[in-house]
Amino acid sequence: MPLYWSNEKVFVSHAGIAEDCVDPFDESDERSVIWNISNLKNIGKLQVIGYTPCKDNEPIYNEKSNSWNIDTGSGYEGNLTAIRLSMEGNLLEVIKIKALKMDVHI
Repeated sequence: MPLYWSNEKVFVSHAGIAEDCVDPFDESDERSVIWNISNLKNIGKLQVIGYTPCKDNEPIYNEKSNSWNIDTGSGYEGNLTAIRLSMEGNLLEVIKIKALKMDVHI
């Protein structure tokens, strides 16, 4: 599987590109697009990430890094969340489905 999906306006990955990461695609680096929990770098396009659960199980937009974090705690009985974007990266819709206890494996 690829580590990310991207077009001219949007970059989607598991954990996002860190401000101080030399090689965000080095899977062994704790700041890679797989493991990053530090601040995101503004890469000139919208980043969409998960991995780090959001406060109050609500997706969060960060203007400084131009990023959406959509991890709303489905692994902890929160919501499974998706966002629908235009090809230009404009938010069209937020879709949330409550995680069921039987689906949680913690």
